[in-house]
Amino acid sequence: PGPAGADPAVFADAVGADDECAAGSRDDRCDVALAQLRARQTQARDGAATVAASGVASSASGPASGPYDPCWIHAGCSSTPGYSKTGSEGPGWYCTDNVYVKEGKTKFDHCSIHVDCRHGVKFTGSEWVCKDPGPSRAVSYKGNDPCYVHKHCHAGIGYSSDGKASLGNGWYCKDGKYVDASTDFDHCEIRSGCSCGATYLGYQWVCEC
Repeated sequence: PGPAGADPAVFADAVGADDECAAGSRDDRCDVALAQLRARQTQARDGAATVAASGVASSASGPASGPYDPCWIHAGCSSTPGYSKTGSEGPGWYCTDNVYVKEGKTKFDHCSIHVDCRHGVKFTGSEWVCKDPGPSRAVSYKGNDPCYVHKHCHAGIGYSSDGKASLGNGWYCKDGKYVDASTDFDHCEIRSGCSCGATYLGYQWVCEC
């Protein structure tokens, strides 16, 4: 409902969710609301473009969880996502193709975009993550152990604490394969002090208990 090309949620908010305006009535008050809508949409597009270009922005899909930003990127997004403070589901990461999304009605991609992501985001094939510099690396957030598990580890992982491992103490694949700063790593969220082992969820390593 609402004027052609208008975001339904933004339009409803602009006119105070008035039924007559939403039905297409064009009195003076509705014209003012439409002008406000256009200004807000322009501001939102400019903001999304800035985020996409600069990567300056602070997850499974949904509200913020732990060290992750909230994320509402719909499945099939083909444009560069950006961070919005005024999206239809509140602050978070959205596809910038202007497709309206709503929890419970929209199918969302999985996300693990850490807070303070400053390099934009990328899709790994299974989830959206922060486009941190260099190879895919297991970023250790506050409260998590260092983790250096190379991609396609099938031997299980363990924690090295003797200070002799190639990148220092942390979690490594048990296959003995050498890793360094140029290695492509799995994503990890293994909390500090985990003593019961770690397991792979298909997109990241986590503590088993």
